[in-house]
Amino acid sequence: MKIFQYVFVLFFLLLIIFNSTKASLTYAYYELDPIGFVENLCENKDKPEMHCNGKCQLMKVTATHWFV
Repeated sequence: MKIFQYVFVLFFLLLIIFNSTKASLTYAYYELDPIGFVENLCENKDKPEMHCNGKCQLMKVTATHWFV
Protein backbone atom coordinates (compact mmCIF):
# COMPACT_ATOMS: atom_id res chain seq x y z
CA MET A 1 0.00 0.00 0.00
CA LYS A 2 2.87 2.36 0.77
CA ILE A 3 4.37 1.90 -2.70
CA PHE A 4 1.02 2.86 -4.26
CA GLN A 5 1.04 6.12 -2.32
CA TYR A 6 4.56 6.95 -3.48
CA VAL A 7 3.68 6.23 -7.10
CA PHE A 8 0.51 8.29 -6.80
CA VAL A 9 2.34 11.28 -5.29
CA LEU A 10 5.16 11.01 -7.84
CA PHE A 11 2.68 10.90 -10.72
CA PHE A 12 0.89 14.06 -9.60
CA LEU A 13 4.16 15.81 -8.83
CA LEU A 14 5.32 15.12 -12.39
CA LEU A 15 2.01 16.42 -13.75
CA ILE A 16 2.38 19.64 -11.79
CA ILE A 17 5.98 20.12 -12.94
CA PHE A 18 5.05 19.46 -16.57
CA ASN A 19 2.12 21.86 -16.44
CA SER A 20 4.22 24.62 -14.93
CA THR A 21 7.06 24.24 -17.44
CA LYS A 22 4.98 23.74 -20.60
CA ALA A 23 4.59 27.46 -21.27
CA SER A 24 8.25 28.14 -20.56
CA LEU A 25 9.40 25.38 -22.90
CA THR A 26 7.04 26.57 -25.64
CA TYR A 27 8.31 30.13 -25.29
CA ALA A 28 11.92 28.91 -25.37
CA TYR A 29 11.19 26.94 -28.54
CA TYR A 30 9.67 30.07 -30.08
CA GLU A 31 12.72 32.18 -29.17
CA LEU A 32 15.35 29.62 -30.19
CA ASP A 33 13.79 28.41 -33.46
CA PRO A 34 11.04 30.78 -34.66
CA ILE A 35 11.00 29.33 -38.18
CA GLY A 36 10.59 25.78 -36.88
CA PHE A 37 7.96 26.96 -34.43
CA VAL A 38 5.92 28.54 -37.21
CA GLU A 39 6.33 25.52 -39.49
CA ASN A 40 5.31 23.02 -36.80
CA LEU A 41 2.79 24.81 -34.61
CA CYS A 42 1.36 27.79 -36.46
CA GLU A 43 -2.36 27.50 -37.24
CA ASN A 44 -2.46 30.38 -39.72
CA LYS A 45 0.17 29.29 -42.24
CA ASP A 46 -2.41 29.61 -45.00
CA LYS A 47 -3.17 33.24 -43.97
CA PRO A 48 0.16 35.12 -44.25
CA GLU A 49 -1.65 38.47 -44.33
CA MET A 50 -2.30 38.09 -40.58
CA HIS A 51 1.45 38.34 -39.84
CA CYS A 52 0.95 36.09 -36.83
CA ASN A 53 4.29 34.27 -37.13
CA GLY A 54 3.28 31.79 -34.43
CA LYS A 55 2.41 34.36 -31.79
CA CYS A 56 -1.24 33.27 -31.68
CA GLN A 57 -0.21 29.70 -30.79
CA LEU A 58 2.21 31.06 -28.19
CA MET A 59 -0.60 33.14 -26.67
CA LYS A 60 -2.87 30.08 -26.49
CA VAL A 61 -0.30 28.09 -24.55
CA THR A 62 0.59 30.88 -22.16
CA ALA A 63 -2.98 32.13 -21.60
CA THR A 64 -3.86 29.07 -19.55
CA HIS A 65 -1.29 29.90 -16.86
CA TRP A 66 -1.78 32.27 -13.96
CA PHE A 67 1.51 34.12 -14.42
CA VAL A 68 0.61 35.49 -17.85
